[in-house]
Amino acid sequence: MELRVPHSWGYTVFSYKEGTYKCFKTEKALIELITNPVFGRMLFIDSVLQSSEADEAIYHTTLARLANKHYLPTTGLHYLIAGGAEGAMARELFKYFPKKITMVDWDEELVEYMKGEGWHKGAFSDSRLSVIHEDILTFLERGGIYDGIIIDLFDPEEKNIEWLYKVILAGRECLRNGSSLVANVGGDKAIAGILCTKLRAFLPVVEAVHIPSFQGEWYFLSLRK
Repeated sequence: MELRVPHSWGYTVFSYKEGTYKCFKTEKALIELITNPVFGRMLFIDSVLQSSEADEAIYHTTLARLANKHYLPTTGLHYLIAGGAEGAMARELFKYFPKKITMVDWDEELVEYMKGEGWHKGAFSDSRLSVIHEDILTFLERGGIYDGIIIDLFDPEEKNIEWLYKVILAGRECLRNGSSLVANVGGDKAIAGILCTKLRAFLPVVEAVHIPSFQGEWYFLSLRK
């Protein structure tokens, strides 16, 4: 059994074990999950691979590390996660002993479903995690102060660069001085470069990490306030 995933350059075909395919629609997106012989459980949103059991830790530990690269207070942190429906981002941030994590993901149905999958490893049961279902830009524009912000949203494309730029700017306004914002900027080096240029006044840094299931280098942008 196979799942065919389209890309701008063609298709990737993922085989999956019989009986492991799950497909449903939320108000926000088409959700598909499979169990692949190599990558284990895999999550797709609108036919775009979001996370694979075998190597999601590469992605999530990179974001968590970059969010903590500069700012290491001796008392409790308050992190903000934009996105993070599978709970793996919160799982990694709990390793930094935060006082509180606020997760803002607009797809309530997906988050509820992912509580029954394995990525979060109990993070959703931790009383330090608060989950809010709202558009992240609307949330950020109301203000707030955080010791670290992680933008774990869809991979940017040319058509939505301006929206992500606005989210990053709004997020920076909510950072405590000395802390960092980190964003997933996808697998397109050119798009990462465009965002860096737009944010050059804030001295952004881009780090590339190879993620096997994503079939290449993945880029993460960070900036410090």
